Formats: sequence, structure tokens, C-alpha cells
Amino acid sequence: MDSPIDIARANVPDGWEVVAVDPPSYDPAEAERGAGLCVANTCGNYGTNWGCPPGWTRRIDSLLEEYDSAILLERTFGCHVSDTASIEAANEELHRSVRAVVSALRASGRRSMGMAGGCCGYCGVCSYPDPCRFPEMLVPSISAVGFDLGNYLGRLGRTVEFREDRVTLYGLVLYKS
Repeated sequence: MDSPIDIARANVPDGWEVVAVDPPSYDPAEAERGAGLCVANTCGNYGTNWGCPPGWTRRIDSLLEEYDSAILLERTFGCHVSDTASIEAANEELHRSVRAVVSALRASGRRSMGMAGGCCGYCGVCSYPDPCRFPEMLVPSISAVGFDLGNYLGRLGRTVEFREDRVTLYGLVLYKS
């Protein structure tokens, strides 16, 4: 049987860095900060889809009871930060890649789930608050899950850079080894 990292690498487009990492740890202060970002609704997605609060309610502490391993997906896209169409397309590729890895891991018999920045977006127009039409494809927001991506990446020895001419996106897949 292929390793989870080999499965992940085989299921993302070229250009993605795919790395086995420790899962994020639970920090109550980070969880509260993440919840606060969501409630502040600076992204405009609060209360509009199942991948963001109040639709998404599970926090990293409860997820760590089910999943013990993680895979980080990372890619830098060359586009200006004000180019919303290019950033949106990059974010869609991120979500497709996370879903592809989750689906492939599940097909190999592994329990898995993915998360990424931003709202789920799978359906285009979410059925929220009616039941999710495709719960197996749901990709919740990292902030909604309750950990600070910048702090987590720092603990992994990675540096988050904000540049005007490129955008780096991250996705995380949790799985049971």
C-alpha cells in the first residue's frame, strides 16, 4: 500500500509542495482568536456556508481525537495581491487539491478530512442553512477549525511572508494513520 504522502503527491497538480507534518495542537487562546476572526466577518463568509461558523462547529481539539497525522499542502502563486480574480483561482485550486488528497486517502481506506483558508466553495452557492449537499467534499476554514495558521507554520519552521507580487496558500489534510 502506498504511503499517505505518496498518495497525496500523486493527487495534486505540479507545483504543490506536499509535506508530512505533525498535526496542529489545541491552544484555547488560538481557538478563541480564530472564532473571533470568524464572528468579526471580515471575509464576509460568516453564516453563509457549512465550512464557516456558525455552520462549522468542530474545533481542532475534537478533530485530534479522530486524526493523528497531517499533510501540509503549500504553493506560491505569482500574482499581485490586488488581483482578486487570480487569487480566487489560486484558492479554488487549493480547495480542489485538498479535496483530491482527502478523496484519495479515503479510497485507500484511511479516515481523512481537509481544511484550507477561506470558505468551502464546493457548491458555488452553499445550501446553508439547509443540510449540506456534499458533506464528503466539505473543506472548512482553518480559522473556523480553531488554530492560527501563522503560528502553526512557525512551529513547523516555516516563515509566512506577505508580498505584493505573490501569494502563498496552505491547506492541511488530517488523517488516521
